[in-house]
Amino acid sequence: MGKAIRYLLLGLVAYAVALVATFPAKHAWSLAAPRLEQSGLGVGLSSLSGTVWSGRAEQVSLGTRVLGRVSWEIAPWSLLLGRLEAKSQLQTAGGYANGRLAVDPGGHLEIAALDGQLPLAELLQYLPQVPAVVKGQLALNLRQVTVEGGRLTGASGAVTWHQAEVTVPKPMALGTFRMEIATAEDGGLKGEIKDAGGAVEAEGTLTMSPQGAYRLDVLLKARPEAPAELAQALGFIGRPDPQGRVRFAYSGRM
Repeated sequence: MGKAIRYLLLGLVAYAVALVATFPAKHAWSLAAPRLEQSGLGVGLSSLSGTVWSGRAEQVSLGTRVLGRVSWEIAPWSLLLGRLEAKSQLQTAGGYANGRLAVDPGGHLEIAALDGQLPLAELLQYLPQVPAVVKGQLALNLRQVTVEGGRLTGASGAVTWHQAEVTVPKPMALGTFRMEIATAEDGGLKGEIKDAGGAVEAEGTLTMSPQGAYRLDVLLKARPEAPAELAQALGFIGRPDPQGRVRFAYSGRM
């Protein structure tokens, strides 16, 4: 009798493990969605497939904006530490982003080893105040990103703007620009901007406060070999300083 009970218990444990391992992602999301909504992350998933541990969603949204489709692989051992960790890949209409995500019960989100390639046009939709007169491809190489209550609160790494181009008054190539990002002392973000070759020399900063207010302040100068119309276009921004540089400043709020 005792041996039969042991076999029964082993069978029940094996069944429970199999049940958890194959738990459908869509059912798990229906349970988790109310908690995430309370946390303020503003993440939405639809058309889910696979299991809670390894699955995908054909559509992921942040607030009211659709990002693309996402797949994930969750590390079960992370639950023992009181948080959820996963490898994730986001596929957008024109690019991708990969990273390791960690979320705790309080809604604190950390993304590590974030890399990707995204068209600048896709990111400009989150800055509706910015006129869509620039094009190019953004390369992400960020060691860490933190989000609290749906707001970006920390980052470290680099973002590179390849094939930078303005589209008015006519398309003109600018070159390549790189920004090194770090968390500022006040809890906001600060990025140091420099050009990496091309028609335009650039040096400046991009700052963002913990409340989401940002300011871009950069000095620009056309190189001698740049087209004459590019130098003229920069002249419309402002009066050159003694070194021939013009200041471009822009501010807004995320």
